[in-house]
Amino acid sequence: MAPWFGIPGQALFHSLTGGKIKTVIVNPFPAGEKPIRPGGEVLEVEFEALGKGFIPQFDTFRERVFEMVGPEGLTSAPRPPKSPLPGKVYGLISEAVGQLPVRAVYHCEVEITPGQMTPLIGVELSCPATTETTDRVMTAIAKSLASYEDPDFGLDLFVVPVDDVARFRAAIKPFYLRDGA
Repeated sequence: MAPWFGIPGQALFHSLTGGKIKTVIVNPFPAGEKPIRPGGEVLEVEFEALGKGFIPQFDTFRERVFEMVGPEGLTSAPRPPKSPLPGKVYGLISEAVGQLPVRAVYHCEVEITPGQMTPLIGVELSCPATTETTDRVMTAIAKSLASYEDPDFGLDLFVVPVDDVARFRAAIKPFYLRDGA
């Protein structure tokens, strides 16, 4: 049996961030041979999100926008952001969701790492959050933000869980609110 060691997944991915590692190969196998177990690549942007406790479900917008499923309770204490985003960013997002089943969009901060607030964009859907609907909304936002002129600009997106909608409405004024919502 090969030697092995165990480490919690989030701790492992967090240990990879901030260095020179750009890709992690999981269960590599020789070229031309049939894989005997699941494997693949984990890109830097993905292990950074995993290290913060997020599960990236797809990436786009220059590989920096995620639809994320956070750890239990992550979005239960949203706060208004300390710093606003550039006005053009709010405009691009609002324009992107205008014809989609989106009730509201929030710019907020949540505590992902103890003592460190992370800015996020939360999307409240006006219909059930199916994979198809979520992908359509996130892709539209990502395509719109791809036109933003700052090449270093990145933004994390997520769908506000139904259980957290009331907390978001009480804590943060949305920058986009569909008429009649």
